[in-house]
This record gives sequence, C-alpha cells and structure tokens, in this order.
Amino acid sequence: EIIRSLDDPKDTKKMANKLIGSKYELRKNWDILKIDAMKIALNLKFSQNPHLFEKLQQICGHIEEKNSWEDRFWGTYKGVGLNKLGILLMQIRDNKQL
Repeated sequence: EIIRSLDDPKDTKKMANKLIGSKYELRKNWDILKIDAMKIALNLKFSQNPHLFEKLQQICGHIEEKNSWEDRFWGTYKGVGLNKLGILLMQIRDNKQL
C-alpha cells in the first residue's frame, strides 16, 4: 500500500529501497519476473491509451531510456546501461499490435 500510494516513480524507488531489508523482502525470483511485469504494464498502458500507442509508433529507430538516477537496468546513465525499457518499447512499437 505504501508503494502504490506514491505518484512519482523516483519516490517509489526511494521508498522501495528504504523498505528492502526492513520487514519487507523482494521476491526471490524478482530479477526474473520484473521484465515480464514491465511487459504486462506496458501492454496495458498502450492498449488502454491508443493515442500514446500512436505516438510510440511515430518514433523511428532506436529508443534509449536515458535517466539521471543511475538506473542502468531499465535505461542508461551517461550512455551506459542495458536499456531494457527502451528495448521493450521498441518491441511493442515494432509489433504494431498489442
């Protein structure tokens, strides 16, 4: 409930980091599941917002999720990172259907 009540992803990440190691624990297999969870979230987002899906389809070429909070898994920081979110966005865009 604490995490769900936050509006800003940056605040959500900060709170999650505070809670980890306290009485809350991440699922043991979260590293495996988080990509599938993001795929589901993105498919829901774009299927419920056709205007956003149209905007996504208008982006040509590589999508890089740059960030300033040093997240090198979902995006890149100073040009370094796995860019998993960018890759998922390109897959959704290139599939042309949800």
